[in-house]
Amino acid sequence: MTAENGKPIVGYWNYRGLGQPIRHLLAHVGVDFEDKRYSKGEDGLGSEWLEEKSLMDISFPNLPYYIDNDIRLSQSDTILRFLAQKYNLAGETELERLRIDIMDCQIKDYFRQFITIIQSSDDEIKTEYVQLLADHLDTINRFMGVNPFVSGTNVSFVDFCLYEYLIRMPQFAPEVMQQFPDLLDYIKRIESLPNVAHYLENQHKPLPFLISNDCNWNYTY
Repeated sequence: MTAENGKPIVGYWNYRGLGQPIRHLLAHVGVDFEDKRYSKGEDGLGSEWLEEKSLMDISFPNLPYYIDNDIRLSQSDTILRFLAQKYNLAGETELERLRIDIMDCQIKDYFRQFITIIQSSDDEIKTEYVQLLADHLDTINRFMGVNPFVSGTNVSFVDFCLYEYLIRMPQFAPEVMQQFPDLLDYIKRIESLPNVAHYLENQHKPLPFLISNDCNWNYTY
């Protein structure tokens, strides 16, 4: 199964979330794909997706999903790593692969903490997190060093995950992010990748980071 026009299909909610790194990776490698976005609806339950879910020929139907002929995948990590292997974005040397795996695991930890914070209505917890955020960004900054990308000189799939984390910070805690000009430059570097820049200019429509009644902070980018 592919789209009627023969394109692979990426299905996800109509926000950035776990789907955006997949969209950016495919854009980067020049794959023209159908970006199928589901609305959660006025009730927030996502009935549009639930109606399709039971009909999907996928082992564990969930969002995001990726379909390209006989390849039918769910789980964002599985999709990203499959595409990374297919398009040579998984590291060329053992050291590159180690750096990719380290950042992949670390950025997931940081993301989980961030989601917990924006789901909290406790301003004190947010204040404490903002203080901790400087340490998080410093560890990323030191890990990157002089390297333009996570693995070194080559773009990898995890660059799109790191980018997705970092773009939240100038909006969430601008006073902290301004302390790390190299990370701000990194954001610009990802957005300046030729195919990504073309995608952002011509195909991407600003999307909220999340759509959830549980979140007390959100932003459209």
